[in-house]
Amino acid sequence: MGAARAQATWQQVAVVLGAAVGAAAQQLRRRARFEEMAGRQEASGFAIKQHVSKSIRSLWQLSQASGIDREDFERLVQNELDLAHMTQDS
Repeated sequence: MGAARAQATWQQVAVVLGAAVGAAAQQLRRRARFEEMAGRQEASGFAIKQHVSKSIRSLWQLSQASGIDREDFERLVQNELDLAHMTQDS
């Protein structure tokens, strides 16, 4: 009877350890997915910033070609940013 009880105890220990290992593995998988998602967001954020920068450069070149000087261009951009900020707050 002692051997049967010991066997049952070891089986219980194995079940508990198996559950703990499974939970740890699940946590690791969640962490890996989170880190992957964060990496994708960082990459897309960088791409968006590049796109905005390129758009501003293109607008600057267009302004120069049409005779708008730097002060006027800066004023136009600042006015648009201010307007966007005001409408966003509404």
